[in-house]
Amino acid sequence: MKSEKLIDTLNKLLALHQSLHKLGTQKTEVIKKGDIEALSSILKDENKHVMAINKLEEERKQQVMRLVSGHAIKGDEPTLTDVIEGLSSEEADKLVSLRDQLYTQLEELKSINTLNQELVYSSLQFVNYSLDLLMPRTQNMNYNKPTNKGQAEPVKRSVFDSKA
Repeated sequence: MKSEKLIDTLNKLLALHQSLHKLGTQKTEVIKKGDIEALSSILKDENKHVMAINKLEEERKQQVMRLVSGHAIKGDEPTLTDVIEGLSSEEADKLVSLRDQLYTQLEELKSINTLNQELVYSSLQFVNYSLDLLMPRTQNMNYNKPTNKGQAEPVKRSVFDSKA
């Protein structure tokens, strides 16, 4: 079989993407709970996964180049489809199956990452809103006499410092 190494690499890529998906699901729960330490740990694990995926992706590109050398390719870089067209039906079926599984896994990762991004954005909005309630920004719409360097700035009051 010409494509054994490529199939092995794609299986490893699929396993890493599935593991990354599990981490994304865990991250969703951690974001909901607001556990910063656990989130930091998950982010470190995700970073390790991404580095491993990048390494495997480079291997995959080299293997694809090796398999299509001497064959006509459709674009600038050879793709998995170019490899599939030049293989026997048994090898091609395995590669098509792996390609489809990877595509499905990537779509799921994309959706969970979008959800996590929205959750983090909502959390930041809530924090900013809470800070604005505690320490409002006072904007004076009237003309104020400029202060000299020796004079103290007027004291800004928060909601808790104001009189009832």
